[in-house]
Amino acid sequence: MRRGPQQFAGGEYDRPGAAWVCGLSIDGAPCPIGPSTRGRCPGACECAPRREGDRWVCSRSEARGGPCPSGPTPTGPCPHTHVCKPARSLRSRRGRMMTTVMLFAVGGLAMLLGSAWSREAIVPGPLSRQHAQIIGAADTQGRCALCHGAADQSLAGWIGDAAGGARPGPSQPELCVKCHQTLIDPALALAAHSLPADAFPAGSDARSVACSACHQEHHGADHNLSAVSNGRCQACHTQRFTSLADHPSFAAWPYEKRTPIHFNHASHQAKHFPQEKQQFECVACHTPGPTGDVQLTVGYEQGCASCHDQGVRSSTEEGIAWIALPTLDAEALAGAGLPLANWPEGAVGDFDGELPASMKLLLAADPEARAAIQRLGPDFSFFDIDPDEPAQVADAAILAGAIQRLVDELTTGGQPALAARFSAMLPPGYDVTPLVGGAPTPWFADRFGRWVRGDPPDEPAGEVTTGWVVDDASLSLRYLPSGHADPWMTAWLDALAALPDADAPLRDAALREWAGPNSAGRCATCHSLQRQGDHLAFGWRPHDRTTEARGFTRFSHRPHLVQPELRDCRHCHQIDTGAEVSASYASLDPAVFVSEFRPIDKSACAGCHRPHAAGDGCTQCHNYHVDPKGLDRRHEALTRPLR
Repeated sequence: MRRGPQQFAGGEYDRPGAAWVCGLSIDGAPCPIGPSTRGRCPGACECAPRREGDRWVCSRSEARGGPCPSGPTPTGPCPHTHVCKPARSLRSRRGRMMTTVMLFAVGGLAMLLGSAWSREAIVPGPLSRQHAQIIGAADTQGRCALCHGAADQSLAGWIGDAAGGARPGPSQPELCVKCHQTLIDPALALAAHSLPADAFPAGSDARSVACSACHQEHHGADHNLSAVSNGRCQACHTQRFTSLADHPSFAAWPYEKRTPIHFNHASHQAKHFPQEKQQFECVACHTPGPTGDVQLTVGYEQGCASCHDQGVRSSTEEGIAWIALPTLDAEALAGAGLPLANWPEGAVGDFDGELPASMKLLLAADPEARAAIQRLGPDFSFFDIDPDEPAQVADAAILAGAIQRLVDELTTGGQPALAARFSAMLPPGYDVTPLVGGAPTPWFADRFGRWVRGDPPDEPAGEVTTGWVVDDASLSLRYLPSGHADPWMTAWLDALAALPDADAPLRDAALREWAGPNSAGRCATCHSLQRQGDHLAFGWRPHDRTTEARGFTRFSHRPHLVQPELRDCRHCHQIDTGAEVSASYASLDPAVFVSEFRPIDKSACAGCHRPHAAGDGCTQCHNYHVDPKGLDRRHEALTRPLR
């Protein structure tokens, strides 16, 4: 609401924010009311003579200079009338100029974004070396679209996205995963730590994380894309650590499961090495890997053969029975109405003898023989069969018939028939080639026929083919292992371990025979047996960190071994001489064990890993992307709540 002219007597007219100012301001006497919002002067400052009696008097206000000295003319008009022409204020002129500039800028930007080289013009910075060598070779017009799904959109599409519209095409994280799908599971690439939701404690917010939240591009060729600040980790982890000093204890790290090879460091250091008059040195068995990041264990020939070769060979001198005919009581069978036919005379007498584990496996492929073995028990011996027990005698007759059918199959079908027997017992798709290859099936079939007929063999007892011997006295076929890591023997042990849980009694009995403390080869003395999913498996090779799945924690020996005091492994890996190491291998779960080493204390690391020394960033020791296969259920990182 405007104020009256009397209120401007003191020259209070001043409107710096108005679009128009009085045209008389240059004379120092602006109109008291000023122009309208449309730039028109209301004329309130002009002289409007009025008649008083017979004369005219000037009515000009005091704000305009007071009454005219000479007054109006006798006829009334005032000679001092000035027409005010309002002018735009400085603010208005400046605003119009800025508007013009902005319109030109927007127009220029629109022309720029609509041009063929618009994408290159708006690049925020050069790519990192890793991406530049791949994306830089792409077509200039299409390279942005390799990572940015909206790069091929028009200006109108970008404006629509900015306004919150639906964005067509793949998102930027999806394009990242498209290229990196061989390195990370696409289904879990954007999940927290690349792990399924059930890997986190109940109540945790395992949110999805876009790639760009941690991997920042366009910072130059030397920018480290994997460099993640502690702040980014702490954005999700509510339990925050300002330094390694207040980090929780390492607990049992790095010993989270037992090693595949059962090796007792304490007993070797205190007993076995002194007996052999050898120095117990870690470097004799552990050598740096190709990159120096990990320590690898040397093989059997270099680290073990000098002490263990003789024991392995002596335990296999007599060979391992593969096929052996039991002694059957023909009178008991005939008395039960089950006459024995086509059976070698050398194997007739009182019930006696045991079926080798390999023979039981072959016979179990026959349904009748399988049922008989289950009734007699997987560890049964023919010596335990009571001739006065009709049921046991009947099972003995069933097994005798099954052995004869097995021989007939081998006679007519050879190795394919043998492969069919194995395949019937082992899981679908199991490769039985190592079990069948080299088995002298034609020779055995001929030899069995001679045993039945009583014909003298053409060749004497002994080795009939490489690794195989026959014993005519015991009517058996035996295999002679070539030594440590014999391929046929390891194939047999793998096959026994692979038997499904439905055949657990037969499997366990066979493993007791082939992998017991006193079995041929003494394989299970060093090679542990553990469960892997729905089957068992032997640990044939030492632990190799270069092949293990990516877990939460990482450690490189290479930068640490430059310190003289750390070159002795025992500085960090201290043997616990009181640990019951052997008891750990009684379980089939490798994570249930007693470590033979003391845990590494956090203080051993915190002395050097400080902010201004070796550093204590989260990613120095922890991986973000974790392979679910390498997830240890006892790892501390899973127990830390996420916000």
